[in-house]
This record gives sequence, C-alpha cells and structure tokens, in this order.
Amino acid sequence: MFFKRLIKNWGKISAAKISTPSAKETENSPSVETFLKQGNSFIRDERPAEAVECYRRAIQIDSNNAAAHVLLGHALIELGQPDEAHIALSSAVVLQPENIDAHYMLGCIAKEKGDDAQAAVELGFVIQKNSKFEFAYADLCFVLFRLGKLGQAHDVIRQGLENFSTNAHFYFLRGNLFAETGAYQEGADSFLQVLEWQPQHAEALANLAQCQRHLGLVDDAVQNLRRALQIQPDRASWHSNLLLTLQYQGVLSKAQLFEEHLGFSKRFEEPLLAQRISHLPRDPAKKRIRLGYVSGDFRNHSLAFFIEPPLRDHDRSKFEIFCYYTFPIHDEVTQRLRRLSDHWRSCSDWSDDQLAEAIRADGIDVLIDLSGHTGHNRLLVFARKPAPLQMTWLGYQATTGLSAMDYRITDAAMDPPGTSESFHTEKLLRIESAACFQPSADSPLVNALPALENNIFTFGSLNNPAKITPQLLDAWLEILLQTNNTRILIAGLPKASHSAMREKFIRRGIAAHRIKLQEPLPLKDYLLLHQIIDLALDTYPYNGGTTSLHGLWMGVPMVTLKGSQPLERAGAAMLSSFGLNEFITTERDEYVQRAIYFSQELQELSRVRETLRHKMEVSLTKKSKDFTKSLEGNIKNTMIS
Repeated sequence: MFFKRLIKNWGKISAAKISTPSAKETENSPSVETFLKQGNSFIRDERPAEAVECYRRAIQIDSNNAAAHVLLGHALIELGQPDEAHIALSSAVVLQPENIDAHYMLGCIAKEKGDDAQAAVELGFVIQKNSKFEFAYADLCFVLFRLGKLGQAHDVIRQGLENFSTNAHFYFLRGNLFAETGAYQEGADSFLQVLEWQPQHAEALANLAQCQRHLGLVDDAVQNLRRALQIQPDRASWHSNLLLTLQYQGVLSKAQLFEEHLGFSKRFEEPLLAQRISHLPRDPAKKRIRLGYVSGDFRNHSLAFFIEPPLRDHDRSKFEIFCYYTFPIHDEVTQRLRRLSDHWRSCSDWSDDQLAEAIRADGIDVLIDLSGHTGHNRLLVFARKPAPLQMTWLGYQATTGLSAMDYRITDAAMDPPGTSESFHTEKLLRIESAACFQPSADSPLVNALPALENNIFTFGSLNNPAKITPQLLDAWLEILLQTNNTRILIAGLPKASHSAMREKFIRRGIAAHRIKLQEPLPLKDYLLLHQIIDLALDTYPYNGGTTSLHGLWMGVPMVTLKGSQPLERAGAAMLSSFGLNEFITTERDEYVQRAIYFSQELQELSRVRETLRHKMEVSLTKKSKDFTKSLEGNIKNTMIS
C-alpha cells in the first residue's frame, strides 16, 4: 500500500519530466529511447515486471543514462522490490547527484525500512533543491516526528503550507503536531480548517475530538467521535477514544458504560476468535515465568512513575521481563525503562498480527496491558490471545470489554468487593497498593504553607482540563463565592483557552485577580507550582491520578468527592492510604463545605504539609516492593489455578 501511494505521488510530479530521455542522452544509442518509452507504456498498463526488463535493456545499452536508472528504481518499487530499487536509484544519484526524483524515492524507501535518519537526509535534500516538490513535505514531517524532532517537523509543514496553502493534508499533519505537543487549541483550529474543505474527513473529526477532550469540550468530543465512527466504523482506536471520552463525560450509568465496552468487543474481538491458537501446556523445564508488559507510554509520561518500581523490583530469579513498546518516540525515560527490562521490543510499526506472533515466539506466559482504552493501546493484539494468561492494569480504570482479557489488576479501595464484578469481562485481581508510585528524583523541596506568608489562600487544580466538567466548575465557583481572600489556580490549560475559562468565573461574579491560569509546564516547573497552592481541589467524576500523587508528594492534600465507579474513587484511595480521611467527601455540598473549612484552618493544613512527604517516603518504598511481591505471587497462583 505504501509503495503504491509513492508511485502515484511520484508519477504526478516526475513521470512527464523524465519519461523521454533528452537528445543528448540518446544521440549515441538511439534504441535507448525506444526501450524507455516501451517501459513507460508497461508502467501505465500496470505491468511493472515487463517495464523492469525494458529499463534494464536501456541500461545495458547506456549505463550512464540516469533517467533509465530512476525509471528502473520506480518500476522495482512498484514490483515490491525496494532493495533492488535502492541499488538502481543509488546509481542514478552517482550519475546525477542532484536528481531529486531519485533522492525522493530513496528517502521513501529508507522511511519504509525505518531508517528515519537517512530518510530525513534524502527528503530534506529534495525540499532544499525544489520547494515545489509537494509530497516530500508530508513524508519528511513523518520521519522527523518519528525521530522525536517535533520542532523541525513543525518547520517543514509550515514551509509546506507557505508553498501549498490549500493542501488539506498539511493542515491535518499540522494539527497532529500541535496535539502531540499539547497545543490543543491550535490543533483543533487546524482540524477545523480541514473539515471546512472536507466535511467527511473522518480522521480530522476523530483528532479534533481528541483536542476537544483535552480542552474540556467533552460533549463536543463525544459527538465528533460518533460522527467519525459513522463514516469509518472499523477504526478500533477511535472506538477506544470514544470509550475513554465517555468516562470523562460522566453521563452514562455503569450498565450503559459496560454495554459500550461490550460493543467494542462485538465489533473488533469477535471477528478474531477464529484466529486464536490454543496454547500448549507450559514447559516444566522453564525456570522463570516470562512476563510481558505492553504499552505506548514507556516514555516521558505519567505511566513511568508507576511502572518503574515493579520493573526494578521483579525477582529476576523467578521472572524474565519483556517490554513491548508501541510508540515511535524514544526519550531519556524510555532508555531508563529499557535498562530495567530483560528484553525490549520496539514495535510501534508492527501490525497486530506481527506483534501477536512475536509475543507467541517469545513464549510469554503472562501478558499485561498497561493502556486499556487509552492512546496507543494494542488491545486487538490481546484479542488474538497470544499469551495463555492476560491482564490489564494501570492505564484505564474500567473493563476492556474483551473476553480474551483474563484479569484486571485493581485493589479493594478502587473496586470494593461486590460492587464492580458485573461490569467487567475480566476477573478482578485485587492487590493491595495496586497504584505503586515513584516520585521524580529531583522534586523541589516542600515549602511552608503559602497562605501563612501571602495573606491569600490558593485553591489549585493541576489536572487534565478534560476533567473539569460544568458541574465541577459550579462547585468551584461556589467555593470562591463563599470565601474571602481566596483565589484559584488552574494549571495545564492551553493559552488559547484562558480567556474562555476566565470568563466563566467573571460571569458569576468572581473578580479577575482571583483567577490564575497556567499553561502546561515541564515537570520540574509544574512541581514548583505546588509551592503557591494551599489546598488542591480534586476533579470529579474523573478523579486525578498522577497529579494528585504529585500534589501529595509536594505537601498539598486535596479535597475529593468519592463516587461509586473506580475512576471516582482514586482520590479517596490515595488519601486514605496516607491517613488523610478528613479530606474525603461523598456529596457535592460536602465537597464545597470541606474546601471552605480547610481554607480557614491554616494551622491544620500546615501540619499536614510539614509531615506529608516523610510519611509518603516511608510508605511508597514499602508499598512498591509489597505490590511487586504480591503481583508475582498472584501471577503464580492464577497460573496454577
């Protein structure tokens, strides 16, 4: 499919230009022109094998004919022989070092093989020599993205739009780059431009929804995801995104959400049931259990704070650890986690079948999904049942909906016995302290309670803006209206969304100086924000996770509203584990009044702030080791049973 697109694109630009050799090239070998014309005719008739023979005959007559080598490379690509095409195109470049057609196809071959550094060199050369070579921009943007050079990728697409201002695909790529770097409003604007020209562009609708969710426009996101799935109903990743977004929306009941997840299984898992292969009994000679983790978040992502402790603490005399990384970008966190695994598989460009086969070949005994229905998941690999025992953990506080998923790892605080079983396709494996956490090693020191020095009390929320529902915002407004000399800090909000958020407070009578908004920040600067926060306000119905633990680590407790679903119980589970039950509420009005109460109890908050980090230091190390040991014990027990 990739090379078919390449030939189509390349042909639009170059075929007319080189389809007939110049007089100078053919004056000493007149039959060359005949063979090239004949080869081109075969290409038009989709007969690449015959075209290859014609171009080779031309080269036999005149081996210095660069056009013949380029056309041969073209035909070999269409024939599905990229290695031979590379040889032909390299010969063309030797003869004509600035032949951009040859460089373009060499770049695309390198891109397809995963040699992104070389692809970037070739495609960059093409654009440098001919800024009107339209298709090179998208290909170069892709490889730069995969290399993690997002700034350069932005520059390439900006240059592309300067030359091709109505290219909808360039706007689509720009939207993806903005979204990847957290500029969700700019990303949404780019996707809206695509949709203005192409209203049925399903990918733009789905990606617009992703941006809207991060901007807190959850209802709009749900609507656009459903529209995208009406156009292309077989896109599993979009369906996963819809399931995740419905969790943020907080409108459906447990039973309704469960039915939505079963719908995912019916559409995507049931067609794969016939492909499942029975697993042979485990070889008793194998001394170690082969444990595999699958995730797209082995990088600078919140998951790293949770997965690093077990990767480090697994008993290597009994367990052999495999990590399957499903995202293309590698950073310093990726390298650190890679060193903690026994076997590392970078598989972002592997198909589900390829990854499932690799897992079978590795002889994995237990396979653990760390994503659920969050981004870059590979749930359809799990649907193929490549391991005899499969579990899901961490990334998603709900069922996957898959019959192939045997267990969901949780704890009694998040899923009290008897409350959640009927809304899961998995059995619930309750392990104490299932959310082990390792804080950042260079976290700032905890400071004194800011209100004692500043004479103003600061409430704060550093959660994903998608979790700020209208109902939650009303509660925050009421807290501010009932207190004096207080303000609220909302962080993680893209700059483009600040004015709309500020206006929501001002319309209800909150003065502008009481509203502090902050764009997303690097980790250390984000942690420093806690030094101006006196009390955090947890989000509901979707509670904070990593952000709440970071806050507690920085000495800042939060008032939380405990609900009935796992995602509504995360805050209460954290607080109770550190002996902070007085910050847990169960009703909306209680949430408001508890926040007001603590804004007036500075000495009590100060005592909590002074002791919380030490309490967590002692607790987290023990919890992480206990969790890993318990996980290993439960794995052995489930394998036996």
